[in-house]
Amino acid sequence: MTGARLLGVSVDVTLEWLLLGEQLAKESAKDQAELLCAFAEMLVRQGAGGAMQTAFIAGVVLAWEKDDPEARVSREALQRFCRDLLAELDEGSTS
Repeated sequence: MTGARLLGVSVDVTLEWLLLGEQLAKESAKDQAELLCAFAEMLVRQGAGGAMQTAFIAGVVLAWEKDDPEARVSREALQRFCRDLLAELDEGSTS
């Protein structure tokens, strides 16, 4: 992402995370890898705080599933994504 500072200009931004996620899925593999690696690195660096954040993320996904049966796709998609990513990483480390 790029941006510019303009003297005297202030902008409030609201992120629509679902739309952002959809857009990120359309970006290049390099951009996606940078995002995932940066996110993972920050959680790991936080130690116990990062582990707690991971638990909070899982809790939100589980709450979606409980509160809205239609949202179950999100949990299944996340599980499949993580499984596929880990399989590729494991395969790449043995090549």
